[in-house]
Amino acid sequence: MPPRGRSSTGLPARRTTRTTGRSATACSGRSSRRSQTTTAHAVVAPGYVALTLDRSEYNPGERVTAYFGLRSNVITNPAWTYTVVDFEGTTVASGATNNTWFTFTTPNPASRLYLFTVTASGNGRSATGSLTIPQAGGYVMSIALDRSSYSPGETIRVHVSVAARGTSSLPSQFRFVASLFFGGSSASAITTYREADLFLTVPGSLGPGDLLLIVNEFNTGAGGFTMVHVGPSGSFWSTDVGGIPAYAVALSLLVILLLVAVLAMWRRAGGGMLGGPRGPPAPPPEGPVRAAPGSPMTVM
Repeated sequence: MPPRGRSSTGLPARRTTRTTGRSATACSGRSSRRSQTTTAHAVVAPGYVALTLDRSEYNPGERVTAYFGLRSNVITNPAWTYTVVDFEGTTVASGATNNTWFTFTTPNPASRLYLFTVTASGNGRSATGSLTIPQAGGYVMSIALDRSSYSPGETIRVHVSVAARGTSSLPSQFRFVASLFFGGSSASAITTYREADLFLTVPGSLGPGDLLLIVNEFNTGAGGFTMVHVGPSGSFWSTDVGGIPAYAVALSLLVILLLVAVLAMWRRAGGGMLGGPRGPPAPPPEGPVRAAPGSPMTVM
C-alpha cells in the first residue's frame, strides 16, 4: 500500500504541469518521475485585406471595379499589386497601383468567372485578399395582360415569355403555369417555344379589388407576378390627365382656388401691396350739422 496522500504512480493528485515548447517534470519525494512535452504553433497574419467588387455578376463587355484596403499593425505603408485570372487559370490582367482601387473590363466573349486578387506588401511582409465574380446567368420572365381591368366572370389573357441571360441556355420545351392568388383559377401550357398565352377566368363571386397573378416556368425555374384589377377602371382616382393622376390635378386646383380667395379677402380688407407705403387715413364720418347760436331760423 502506498503512503497516504500519494497516487499509485508516485505523482501527487492533479499536479501535472504542462508548458508550451519545453519539457516539464513533476515529482513528489522519492517517487518515480514523469515528463510531458506539449508543442503549439501559432501563425500570426501580418494584416487583413478587405476587397470589394462593385457588382455581384457581369455581362460581357462590362467594367468591374475592385476596391480594397488594409488593416495591419505591421505593414504601415503598403505597396499594392493585383491580378485577374479567368476560369481557365490564365492571368488576363495584372499590375501595381498606388490607389486603393482598379478596374477591369471584361472581354466579349467573356470567361465564365474571374478571380480578383490584391496583395499588400511592406516591411518584408504581405497580406492577400481574393474574390470570385461569375458571369450573369439565369432567366427573366415577362408577363403582359390584354386589358387593364376585368369584371367578375371575364377571361384574362396572359402572355408570358422567358429570356436567357449570360451563359444560360434555353431548354427544348417549356411548361408555363399561371395562378390567381386567392382567386382559385389557374391555367397551364406546354410548348417548344419560349412564349405562350394562358387564359384564366375571374371568379364571379369576387368584388372590386386587385388579385395577385403568379406565373412560373418549371424547366428554367423562372417566375414572376403582376396585379390584376377587378372592377371599373374609369373611376376618377384612377384617371390620368395628360399623364398626371387626376387626384394630383384636383389638389393643385384646390390650392390655387384657396390662394385666390385669400388674396381677394386681403384686398377687400384694405391691404395694399405687400411692403409698400400705406395711404392716408380715411376721413372721419360726417355727423349732423348744427347751426351757430343766435342765428335766425328760416322756415320755408
